[in-house]
Amino acid sequence: MRVEMTWFFYQWIYRSEIPTSQVKHTIMKNDQGKWKVNISVIESGVPSSFKMFVPIETKLKNGASAFGRMFVDQPTKDFEYELDQEPDKIVVNPFESVLCRIEE
Repeated sequence: MRVEMTWFFYQWIYRSEIPTSQVKHTIMKNDQGKWKVNISVIESGVPSSFKMFVPIETKLKNGASAFGRMFVDQPTKDFEYELDQEPDKIVVNPFESVLCRIEE
């Protein structure tokens, strides 16, 4: 991954907490005609130093999907991005590849 991964082993190998993430999102069109997506994540059940990459799928109205990931490294974290195409749905951890509980 080309980054320091000591935190990963400390969290997932040597400890046993499973994070619960409360996720909320809003989608709105801005003045420039782009779609603005805001995602708010509140994490609990783990130390405040807990970090994790969480995959995200943005399903678009035209049937296509865009994939990305969020790096949650604080108990409360906000993400914002813009899209040219209208999103239909936001799916957090779409393939359940991260061990966590998601509350939407």
